[in-house]
Amino acid sequence: MKKIALAILDTSDRIDNKTAEAFCKNLAEFWIMELYRYPLFIGKNADDILNRAASSDADWLVFTTLGCHFADQTEFFEVLNRYIDTQPPFTLMGHILDRKENWYELHEQCFVLNLSAYRELGRPALGTYSRGGTTQKMVPERSPENFHDDYTPHWIKPGMQFQEFTGTEFGHNLVSQVLAANQTVMAFPAELRESKFFFYPTVKHEFSRKFCRWEEHVKFSLNSFFAFNTEDIPNAPEMRKLSSLYTPASGLIFARILQKFGYQPNCQVHFYDYSIYAMETIKRII
Repeated sequence: MKKIALAILDTSDRIDNKTAEAFCKNLAEFWIMELYRYPLFIGKNADDILNRAASSDADWLVFTTLGCHFADQTEFFEVLNRYIDTQPPFTLMGHILDRKENWYELHEQCFVLNLSAYRELGRPALGTYSRGGTTQKMVPERSPENFHDDYTPHWIKPGMQFQEFTGTEFGHNLVSQVLAANQTVMAFPAELRESKFFFYPTVKHEFSRKFCRWEEHVKFSLNSFFAFNTEDIPNAPEMRKLSSLYTPASGLIFARILQKFGYQPNCQVHFYDYSIYAMETIKRII
């Protein structure tokens, strides 16, 4: 059975908007808890993260950056597992951007790396953004179709020519090494693209636009009460006979927690939620 690991690149040093930084860190903490089954690698250096993942026993790495949000706890990984099982083998898949005179970018928001193939390539560095000077790169063959505009090909594959480019982007060296090994670099298919969302916290003004779009998407929950929680309750031997519990109002998971760990006679349960409807509903239930 394949073992998938998760990586989170901490880009907080490049986020000027403190609200965006705090929100995206909170979002990352949420996914760290939700995806606790997956081995986790966190850091501020992308190459260091890749090397630590390659030194583990994981087969695949889902590399993300602060601001990456999955549709739910399972959809992205279910789709990815299905894709790996049913499609031809691949080494690298992500958001490929045709940057013209600056060659190609592997967008840092999210990509999937076959760690077995990465090890065989010698664990190449990702490659960073640079301007000034020139570098010689292969001119890849690219799909005639784009996901949008004219710079988002569905795939790029090895070409026969080389030429000088005036700059480089994030991920350029890893993409080069995969192409040099006569392999195709794939863009995320529509089903994977649609199972996640990115807030672009390092891009001025873009975070606010993305946040408003996301906020509209989740407004329905303000008038909803979710009776069943999707979270698992992890084993925590040190937790026993709780004296207090703080829990969201939406959902009945608090009862399962009390049942699992036990509680003291004077135990107090404190409910909080951004949904007034959920708070009123739990009052009626209690």
